[in-house]
Amino acid sequence: MMVNRDFIYFSIFVFSIFSILFYFSQIGMDNNAEITMLRCNELTEIQKRQTTKIENIYKETLEQKDIILNIKEGTDNSLMDLNFQKLTDNTRNMMEEIVNLKDTTKEDKDILEKKIDFLISKECKNKDSYFKPPNLNINEINKNYKNSGKNKCRAIFSINPGRAGSYYLYKIFSMAHNVSSFHEGEPDLFGFLEKIIYEGYGTTYLLREKQKMEVIKKVLDEGKIYVETSHAFIKTLYDVVTDSLLSRGCHIDVIVLRRYFPHVLQSISRTGFDRFVPKYYYNVGSNIISTIKPIVKQGKEHEYDRILAYLIDIEAKIYKYKDKYKDFIDNGQINLVDVRIEQLQTKDDVQYFLKSTLDLDFTLDTSIVGYKDNLKQGGFLDPILTESFILNLLQTFQIVSSERNYTLPPIPNLTKFVSD
Repeated sequence: MMVNRDFIYFSIFVFSIFSILFYFSQIGMDNNAEITMLRCNELTEIQKRQTTKIENIYKETLEQKDIILNIKEGTDNSLMDLNFQKLTDNTRNMMEEIVNLKDTTKEDKDILEKKIDFLISKECKNKDSYFKPPNLNINEINKNYKNSGKNKCRAIFSINPGRAGSYYLYKIFSMAHNVSSFHEGEPDLFGFLEKIIYEGYGTTYLLREKQKMEVIKKVLDEGKIYVETSHAFIKTLYDVVTDSLLSRGCHIDVIVLRRYFPHVLQSISRTGFDRFVPKYYYNVGSNIISTIKPIVKQGKEHEYDRILAYLIDIEAKIYKYKDKYKDFIDNGQINLVDVRIEQLQTKDDVQYFLKSTLDLDFTLDTSIVGYKDNLKQGGFLDPILTESFILNLLQTFQIVSSERNYTLPPIPNLTKFVSD
């Protein structure tokens, strides 16, 4: 009875797969039709649903396999009669069905994913073109900026990969006067990260702008400086926030926050990377959000390979941001400040950063100074991830990328500070 039920399920599943592939084949032939955003969203959602369905069937086969093994192990081997022989035959048949289903499921999954990935890359590769951000007229914005002045309209953000001291940076800004400082201000828009990874920035631009700028405008309308240090900025915020604030004639400070490279990788590994993809992080690969090409073949890499690629990709995004907003950086409306978290460890460090670098008045709170008290504790660090191992791994990545004619950005935070 169990065999028949599974055979029916399997037949339905195979029929569904062929139906879907036929449907996609019709879509693929429609090369001359205008590609709409609805099509791209539909393909992505179907991919997610089918992957989930296949994974559920696979889990079911494993559960059924366990049941059969339990039956087999629980049978008294001394009862070598006809009934036992039938039970053994049924068990063997069922095991064969499960193995076949497992293999077929994997093959169908691979075929389906390749088919959908092809269609998505073919039909949706220019998703960002569906919405064009506002044309930033440099002359008009310069005029607005001069009329506004940075003290009338100002916001401060941070580009960092996470685990680089962004919470401590937020605490430092909380000492400044006339500032509303947030670590991960609501809405942080991390909920859009998965959509951006597979669909690009254009499809969610208007919605992200509406949700985030409503909050920022309230702070600015109160005559305060909006500050947010989250690593979400370079992933889910930077385009809508920068475009909107520039159009308003606001001054923008962007703190490029770095920490000794091996320590960042160790911290991300210790607190978890894979389990936070795509919630907070992303894998570098054949997706839209990646700036660099993958170095290690997907499926062959270790988690620390993925973290390393992610950290390099964040560095590449810094250069991409500089290039995109070059005119506004050149005219001073955007002020990029490079700082190592290790350089903000004493009262003098903090005072110089707030007053001399950013021209902010503040009241010093000595209980805040010293970022090591703000680091997250706990987690497990693989003993292999020593500083020398990480630096050697980075060097290997650089060599391999050079051999493949990939261009990787320079990594400036490879020098360890004495205070560490």
